[in-house]
Amino acid sequence: MQEIRYVDIVAWGAVVACIVLTIHSARVVKKQTRLFTSLTFFALSWAMLLPYYGLQERKEVVKGLGEVFELLPAYSGLLLTLAGGPLRREAVVRKLHRDPGVGEYDSWALTALYAIVLPHVIAVPGASEFLLKLHGQIIIIIGTLLTFLGFVSILQGLWKLTETDRFGRVVWWWLLLIIALCVLTEVGFTVHLLPNPDQPMSDFFKWAYAVFKVALTALVLTIIVRQKSHKAAFKEKRGEPQYVSPS
Repeated sequence: MQEIRYVDIVAWGAVVACIVLTIHSARVVKKQTRLFTSLTFFALSWAMLLPYYGLQERKEVVKGLGEVFELLPAYSGLLLTLAGGPLRREAVVRKLHRDPGVGEYDSWALTALYAIVLPHVIAVPGASEFLLKLHGQIIIIIGTLLTFLGFVSILQGLWKLTETDRFGRVVWWWLLLIIALCVLTEVGFTVHLLPNPDQPMSDFFKWAYAVFKVALTALVLTIIVRQKSHKAAFKEKRGEPQYVSPS
């Protein structure tokens, strides 16, 4: 039986911590449906990474398993992208006192699902040998791009949501810094992984991702949970009552 290393426990435990904290926060804001929906997507984005970290050392055992593993970050990035939509809608409701419905960004996020289907299409029997050789690299690049799309979606949603919340806006800038570090780490890991998708994640990236994931989650949840009791300070329109977050 293979010994479980401390760094692997930390990497996997960090994802578990993100899930647990997000689920607890979702329960706190459960009366606010848009915030609850956003945190549900957020929790699912972390949950998709549990097997990714839990089975890292198995990647080299089975040839081609790494390509399957790299689909998990792609799905995680897509869920993170969808998590930003309810935040944007909540911000509009507080400002205009009406539900704007699904926005263009959310439609694009759903369209991005085609990108995850693409690797399966090019791997069908009889496919080009050239594409098959690049199959793993294509999956890795798609996963990285969807992760970046998710970061942008969350940042945009929280920026709009903290328009009248000075403390929330300060936390947002710290979140931007953490996400910038996440992006740099993601680029570095992508470059490291591209030559051989079957290689397990190095200890450096396990530590880096563990720290950044927990920090990112803590900042996102701080902003969203704060909105449970934060009263919107938008200027009242004539004849329209000021929107107050339901408790």
